[in-house]
This record gives sequence, C-alpha cells and structure tokens, in this order.
Amino acid sequence: MISAHVSHHVSHMKLNLIPALIITITSVALYANTLLNGFVYDDYATIVNNGFITDLHNLSKLFTNEYFIHSKELSYRPVVTFTYFVDHFIFDLKPWGFHLTNVLIHTGNGLILYVFLTMLMNKLAIEDSGLRTSTVRDKPLLNLPFLISLLFVSHPAMTEAVNAISFREDLLVSFFYISALTLYLAIREEVDFKPLSMGIIYLIFCLLYMMALFSKEMAATLPLITCCYEWLCGSGRKRLRSIFNKYNLGIIFITMAYIYLRFYLLYSPIEGGIEAWIFFERILSLPSLIIYYLKLIIFPLSLTTQHTFIPIKSLFTIALIVPLSFIVLIVFMAFSQRTNKIISFGLSFFLITLIPVYNIVPIANPFAERYLYLPSIGALMVIGSFYTLSRGDKYGRINAGKPYISVIFFIIISLYFINTIKRNTVWRDDYSLWANTVGTEIESDRAYNNLGIAYGKQGRYDEAMKAFLTVLRHDPTNVEAHNNVGLIYFKTGMLDEAIKEFNIALSLDPSYSEGHYNLGIVYLDKGLKEKAIKEFQNALKTSPDFLPASQALKAINK
Repeated sequence: MISAHVSHHVSHMKLNLIPALIITITSVALYANTLLNGFVYDDYATIVNNGFITDLHNLSKLFTNEYFIHSKELSYRPVVTFTYFVDHFIFDLKPWGFHLTNVLIHTGNGLILYVFLTMLMNKLAIEDSGLRTSTVRDKPLLNLPFLISLLFVSHPAMTEAVNAISFREDLLVSFFYISALTLYLAIREEVDFKPLSMGIIYLIFCLLYMMALFSKEMAATLPLITCCYEWLCGSGRKRLRSIFNKYNLGIIFITMAYIYLRFYLLYSPIEGGIEAWIFFERILSLPSLIIYYLKLIIFPLSLTTQHTFIPIKSLFTIALIVPLSFIVLIVFMAFSQRTNKIISFGLSFFLITLIPVYNIVPIANPFAERYLYLPSIGALMVIGSFYTLSRGDKYGRINAGKPYISVIFFIIISLYFINTIKRNTVWRDDYSLWANTVGTEIESDRAYNNLGIAYGKQGRYDEAMKAFLTVLRHDPTNVEAHNNVGLIYFKTGMLDEAIKEFNIALSLDPSYSEGHYNLGIVYLDKGLKEKAIKEFQNALKTSPDFLPASQALKAINK
C-alpha cells in the first residue's frame, strides 16, 4: 500500500511541469546547432564506412563474438550499435539524423535526472532532518533538482559526448542508469504501480540496469550507488540490513554475471593489446586525474578532444602530494556524519561512477571529457548544494536573502550557455575540430594526423604532408601517418612513393584494412588489376564490413 507522503509526492510532481519544460527547451536550444554538423572523429569507422549497420539482417550478430569484428567497438556495447542500425534505417547517412538522436537522448537525460533528483532530495532531506515531507516539497520556487538538471544539460564539458556520434555510449548508459536508479528509489519508497505488481516493476528495473551495462561498462558501479543511498538513509544496524536488501542482492548478482560475460565470454582480443602506463604510474597518477576531472566541472575551460596527461612516476612530488590531500579531504567529506547528506551522496556518486575510468585496469585513453558525462551529476549536486546553502537553505527552497548570489549564478550559467553553443561549432567538421585541438594540445599526434586528413580533403596537400611528417618525427612507427603520407603521394601523382608508404604501414600492421585498400587503389590506377583485387580482399579479411573495399570489388566485377 502506498504511504500518504508518497501519494502526496506523486500528485505534486504532476503539477511541476514548468521546470521540466525549461530543461527541455534549454537542452534543445543549446544543441540545435549540432544538426548542422557532419560526421567527425571515429564516426567514419563506426558509421560511415561500416557496412555492418546498413543491413538489419546483421542484428543477430550483436549477440555473438562476431560483434567485435563488425561493430568497430573496442568493448561489448550492443545497445549502442543497435541505435546506429535504427538511425541508419531511418536517416540513411544523413548526419543531422544521428545528431538529432544524440540531442534527444541528452534532453531525456536532463528530464529523468530532474525526476530522480526530486525523489532523492526529498528522501535525503527527510532522513537528514526529520522534517515532514510537505515541509520540504511545498515551496514552488527554484529548487535544487531543477538547478542541477539545468546545469547538467547546459554544461560545456558535456559537448564531446553529445556532439560525437561515435561516443553515444555515454549518453545511453546515463539514460538507463538514471532511469534504473529512479525506479529503485520508487521501489524502496513502495510506490503503488497499479495495475503492475512490484515483481514486474523490479523486472523492469533489472532490464534497465542490463541495458545500461550493455551500453557501457561504467554502469557496473550502480550497486555501489544503491548501497550509498541505503547507507545515507539508514541508521545504526538498519544500514546493513537495508544495504543487503533483496533488490540490491539481485543487481549484485546481475553485475557478477555481467563481469563474467564481459571479461570471459565476450572479451575483445584488442583490449589485451592496449598500450598503457605501468601499474605503479597508473596508481600514482590517479589523484591528479580525479582533481583534473573536478577542475573541468568547476572551470570548463580549454576543452579539447585530446588532453595531454603526463603520468606521475615518483612518490615524492608535489604533483602527487597536493592532489592526494584533496582526495583525502573529499573522501572524508563524503563519509562524514556531519556533512549534508545531499553533498555526501554527490561526492560519493562522482568518485564511484568514475571508477571504471580510473585507469587502474588499463584503458586506451587515460583521460577524456566524455568520461565525465555520468559522474558530473555527482559533482553538480555538490555545486548546486553549495549554491543553495549560500542562500540559507540546504534543501533547495531558494527564497532566502543574498540576491547577489543569484546574480553570480545567472552569470555562470549564461557563460555555460555561450560556451556550449560555441563549442558545438568546433565539431562542425574534421577541419574545425582538429584545427582547434592542435591549437590547444600541440603534443597530440592523433590531432596532427587528423588535421592532416582534413587538409587533404580540402586539397591542401602541402599542409597535410607537413602535419603527417610532424607525427612521424614524434613516432616513426605510426601506422596511420605512413598510410596518410601514402595517400598524399597518390593524390599528387607520385604512385611509386605511395606504394612504398602503404607497404611500410602494412609491415607495421599487416591487418590494417585501410592500408590494403589504399594500396589496391594505387595498383588499380597503375593497371595492376589482379594485385588490386588481392589487396581489396586482404582488407575484407580483417574488416569484413569495410564498405570502400567491398564497393571497389563490386565495381571491378561489373
């Protein structure tokens, strides 16, 4: 049976549509200009040149080991790839359609976050103060859940996840993760879901959790978050009993099954070959990574696709001692009985959801802005709480004095709006993205390589060659750079030099499908048809869905 205070809450939320409307309008307005953007970054591998997503008959392969061969994904994320199938079916290869999907998911995340935070804040406020529910809820002024959700949809650090179609996993994992948490809170509050039974609702909760897991590995942190919630809402011995409730035990079992599936049955062979810092360096660098993530949330400046992060190699360095001291303080605040429970939960959420990208288990990219998409919710909870505390009300009823605090907030969020819209234009095409990246992170070989590709598309071959040679000076074994130098030679009519560079690339990586394809194109141009066919076939051996190679073979056989 639904309790009186929960019933009041449900009826109250039906009337609270204005914040939801503002969140929706803000999100859509801020990201409307992304519909003008094209495919960039990894979009070519996962979407444009990937024949796998063009045929709905391939859907069955999402659930086999063939997934890694066809999807161009490093990890097992079938939910993400499924959305590419859907987008391609609806929009073909029109970039605006794929970007529209990202904008809609981001907007949906802002809305479900608002619902989740409303439920969470009400519960934590009651547990924290013993106040009646209505005392917390019945203030129709700007509230903390709305404030945090508005910060989330407008924060400039979210732009990488929203703009890059090939990074959609961060949007999807957040949608299913927060949806599952919202349902978990409703279940624990014994909300009456008539005509559905509580068993059916719990099955839906488990389904949402599994969808999150198969969107991105970060979702495996959800049981720790539900444990934090139970710990904050319980007292004394009740805490342990509530942590190990039947609902939590169920998702712990799902998590263990997923880990077995993910790292044993459906483990990508490519993951074992990731180049990474040594374990000692990864541990020592962890405090600095966490602080750097916090810095980007508080001061979203110098945003870039390629952050240069130098690993820490010594115990006795300021670069370790200072960040470690801050981390100790943050952990103390998160678990201190004196800390506002909303701040405790926010700090815990931030630290826990970041665990999969702590780089303890090696990951391909030690630091990326998109990793912040879900964890930022915790950090923004803390920022929002400090704002409302400065107005004299920790529960978010902003009706106290100090109007200058609101002026400061208005200035900050206005700057967020401007920076987000401006950042979206950086993702317009390859040239604008990588020219901007090189301007902020001059040591990034990937940025120079991709800028060279953009120059090549514009016919600026001298500038393209200069960019590729810059990469090769830093790393003479860079396969992509050798391949791209070969392309410039080919486009400028230097066919023998092009063949030499493609062969160098293939000697470094014989499975490099683009190298085989490009070598085949040169052979075809020289009239060596049999050699060209062999190279196209070699490209398809390692990448069966590499569209350019299959299209070239079809053209030859006509």
